[in-house]
Amino acid sequence: DIAALSQFDNLSQWYDRIVAKLVGRYYFQREGASLSRNINDCTQSDINQTKLMRFLVALVWKQQVNPVITQKTIITVMDALIENDNKNDGIHDKLKFTFADKDYLFNDKGLINGGFLTKAGGQHGSYQFIHLTLQEFLLAKQLAHWVEKNDARVMAQVRENKYTPSYKRVWPFAVSYTHLTLPTTPYV
Repeated sequence: DIAALSQFDNLSQWYDRIVAKLVGRYYFQREGASLSRNINDCTQSDINQTKLMRFLVALVWKQQVNPVITQKTIITVMDALIENDNKNDGIHDKLKFTFADKDYLFNDKGLINGGFLTKAGGQHGSYQFIHLTLQEFLLAKQLAHWVEKNDARVMAQVRENKYTPSYKRVWPFAVSYTHLTLPTTPYV
């Protein structure tokens, strides 16, 4: 249905703006006046190329749509990012994760307190995204990115979860995000 896809196009664009504002707020709170540019001047590519977004995408990929994120999972994700970055010389130094980032993780201005996650009620040491739809959007955005790259992980993900009820909102987001980012080809 074209109207439904259009609705998700708008919703995906809206979530992109929310993510940009949250990323900007995180860096402004962390760096204050030393922030070199206004977040409103940042492109979506600028937003995606931040440690915060790299961390969130890795966390979402690990969690999928499971809403409760344990402290152990967060540390496992950070350890994997540090290990991967130490092996990869192709990552810009500003984006590389270090053990200092791990030490800073749960600090007042750390990645966990960046505005995307909140403590899960009733479970000590557990966190959740501020809204499940944000988690679903970030997962869908990653899947759309892999579609652009023709990555085999996408097909594995689709085969494994295409009928999973908890992915009900992920698939329309992924389709609409892919629709927004891929050039359209006319039908012949």
